[in-house]
Amino acid sequence: MQKPDKTFIKDRIKPLVFTLLPLLTLFVLAESILHLAGIGNPFSVTLPVWDSPLQIQVPDIYCGFRLKPDTEIGSIKLNSLGFRTHELNQNADIKILCLGDSVGFGWGIHNPADTYAGQLEKILSEQAKTTGRTVAVFNAGIPSYQLYQGVQLYLHYLADLTDWDYVICSFGWNNSNDTNPAEVEGREDAAMLEYIRRNPPGENEIIRKTRRIAEQLHLYNALNSLYIKGFLAEEIEQKQYPYQRYAKLLTDFAGSVKRHNARPLFLSVQVREEDKGDRYRNDIMKLNETSREVAQLEKIPFIDTDPLFKKNGSGWFDNIHFDEKGHRITAEVLASIIARGLDLTKDSS
Repeated sequence: MQKPDKTFIKDRIKPLVFTLLPLLTLFVLAESILHLAGIGNPFSVTLPVWDSPLQIQVPDIYCGFRLKPDTEIGSIKLNSLGFRTHELNQNADIKILCLGDSVGFGWGIHNPADTYAGQLEKILSEQAKTTGRTVAVFNAGIPSYQLYQGVQLYLHYLADLTDWDYVICSFGWNNSNDTNPAEVEGREDAAMLEYIRRNPPGENEIIRKTRRIAEQLHLYNALNSLYIKGFLAEEIEQKQYPYQRYAKLLTDFAGSVKRHNARPLFLSVQVREEDKGDRYRNDIMKLNETSREVAQLEKIPFIDTDPLFKKNGSGWFDNIHFDEKGHRITAEVLASIIARGLDLTKDSS
């Protein structure tokens, strides 16, 4: 058998190497510079919880990210579905779902039983004893979540989990952030909304795996962000910020909850009295008004906690999140509405 001509192989490989080497060098240089500059960071698994950063975030095809199931670190304990709450009691007579962001999650609260979801369960359980019924309140609050993500979470993971009686919805703080989510700290997956929209569940597995690898590169993420800002900025902004988009999401969400034979309930986003007048807080108050208007049109309850917070004059862990007292105030006003809706003072027989 004739041996390969080494000179021929050398002559073919050498130009290829000298062609690829500068490109590889340029790629490594660009990746290094972007890494040092903090541009195009890969998806961050770290959630900067109030007492320590925790690596509990995982990418999600529908919501951008979720929290890692069966995780216990410090005061944070997540159940088998990745929520800071007990396992759902499917046998409970009354089942209530709480959707929200870091406020509902209980940011700054060490015992999840002290969140408004936890305290609501305690209050309603006491009231339900007279009717011989049991109550389970499931806390699905996730820090940094926007309304869009909460709706996706409900539709794809929670709507069919059980037969809910009430679904409480409260989002706003993250909806009123900078209108360009690609630049917001904590959303390193390069515009979460675009990530969700362009990762359909039926995507080819090879393409999906290739994308997952590419998303670990700063250069890929930086170019993706540049593309988003240049060509999709208006679309993304319309999905996140304007009040009409917020209203549309709430309307669609309420309709979906009703179709699942549950009752939707909108909970206002509470603003500290001393912070009212700030532009950022004014955005929140406009979102509350939007939520109230949708609730009226859909003929569902809108719970405004502002009067009770004014009356009590405290209830804050920081300028956004409640302390235990703030959660108790919220739980009590929720309980008063839900107890009437469920006739908890009457014999269920």
